[in-house]
Amino acid sequence: MGILQNFFSSPLGFIAGAITLISLIHAVTRRADIYWFFIILFIPYLGAFFYFVSNVLPDMRRANVGAALEGFKPTGMKVRDLEKQLEDVDTAQNRVALAIAYRDSGQLEKAESLLEKTHQGIYRNDPHITYDFATVKFALGKYSDAEVLLRELLGNAPEELRGVSRVLLGRILESRQEYAEAETLYRAALGISNEEPRYRLAANLVAQEKLEEAQSVIKELERNQKRATPQYRAQQRQWFEAASKLLK
Repeated sequence: MGILQNFFSSPLGFIAGAITLISLIHAVTRRADIYWFFIILFIPYLGAFFYFVSNVLPDMRRANVGAALEGFKPTGMKVRDLEKQLEDVDTAQNRVALAIAYRDSGQLEKAESLLEKTHQGIYRNDPHITYDFATVKFALGKYSDAEVLLRELLGNAPEELRGVSRVLLGRILESRQEYAEAETLYRAALGISNEEPRYRLAANLVAQEKLEEAQSVIKELERNQKRATPQYRAQQRQWFEAASKLLK
């Protein structure tokens, strides 16, 4: 805290302190590699500025600044704000936003109820609402309902939803030990921009005792990890770590 107190003692220090604080929060929420914390805390000004430019700003560019700052808001506050927003203006967009917040905070029945009301009429075939509805059904353990939604979705989903839909459907099939069809889905999903399909494929191959193929996929994950930027490595850490334990 002494470092931050020194920062905040002048106008320039206030800016530096704010950048340091934002960088630390961002590093924690993104599970950044441990060396980033040393850089931020023990290289005053420059360390935090370097992290901010190389990690925080790219996130802000991918979303808008408001959305990036929204990520720092506590979950309970976010839910309350969205509840008030829906109370003021009852639209499909506001219902879906609140349903996703309910889902992410573990209030699955509330999320299901809101999406049930929204996933009808002109929004019955909306691919994004259909996918969100399927994720809630899956989280509730209602795999049959989720499967129906996902199979409908694969026929008309935009490219960005096909991969994640295949992964979720593959997980449902694996719950019934239908590993071969799940493997096909995971392979078809490899083009999406994260490492989950590759990890799921490796785990699927291990379950089928196709160990040589599994080892090949795991090595590919290891190569991706080594080549990745620090930001991407942090975002995909759970899949890299899970893959490293598959054959141990």
